[in-house]
Amino acid sequence: MNFNKELIDKIISLINIPREFGCIEDDCDEYCDEAEDYSYILAKHSIDAEVKFGCTRLVIIPAKSDYVIKIPFNGKFEVEYPDPDDYGENVFYHFHNANDIKLEDAEDWDYCENEVAKYEDAVSAGFGEFFLDTYLYTYKLEKDYCYPIYVQKKVDIVCYDMFRDDYKPVSEHTSKYYQEHRTDFCCVNKNWTLAAMEHYGIERVRIFFEYLKKNHLNADLHSGNVGFDEEGIPVLLDWAGYRDGFDF
Repeated sequence: MNFNKELIDKIISLINIPREFGCIEDDCDEYCDEAEDYSYILAKHSIDAEVKFGCTRLVIIPAKSDYVIKIPFNGKFEVEYPDPDDYGENVFYHFHNANDIKLEDAEDWDYCENEVAKYEDAVSAGFGEFFLDTYLYTYKLEKDYCYPIYVQKKVDIVCYDMFRDDYKPVSEHTSKYYQEHRTDFCCVNKNWTLAAMEHYGIERVRIFFEYLKKNHLNADLHSGNVGFDEEGIPVLLDWAGYRDGFDF
């Protein structure tokens, strides 16, 4: 396995993380501070890496590493229009619902910390094979504050990027079972679930879905948060969920 620590550390050293770190609401492809063009910075240093923005984190995917870098946002920017004649301004709001499992001493804004805690619990419960290896890697000192940096094993392909013909055919038995019990598996992409049943076994997947629901991991497992590793094994890649902006 190629972690490529030197490359990971180099990327982290080049990324500046401001105190108010977040993307613009309803536009997760746009980070608010246009001066922080991370793709440009990495390319300038001849680093081949893809940069993606989610609702709760920045993800950097180096081409020459089997792990990606995940940096959690501590909030989001919302465009507000205090005056009808104004174009509006970006106002920053801190996240406050990240710690839905009520972990002692956990941050209320750090969805990556939440993801690691849920991963460790899943491993302890015997379901680690369904998840990508994820852990806190280091802290980056930014002037007078430290910011957590996480890493996660790279996924080969995300279901969001796949077409129906990209999935391997499944047995008639698996297909029939899914059709008869599909309401038990409706929280995850159908084709991913069928592939998981073929790989792990129907009973194993059924028990795993019960674990997902019992531990509130099923709320945000859309096709962009599930996929397949380099061996074609079905895995989850983002299971922290998203709760800010909702009433609880």
